[in-house]
Amino acid sequence: SHGIEDPVIPFEWAQATAELLTANPNYNFHEFAMGHSLNMPCISKLQEFLKNTLA
Repeated sequence: SHGIEDPVIPFEWAQATAELLTANPNYNFHEFAMGHSLNMPCISKLQEFLKNTLA
């Protein structure tokens, strides 16, 4: 995931990385309307990922 308003790591870098990683069928990318931080929707996606990956 990546904040589309992140002033630290450009969103375009995250998009380019996502394009490289899409060869992995289990790869997911989620964008959020925020800067370089975490919010509850982002944390919820992280929890979902960990639950599915570590189960």
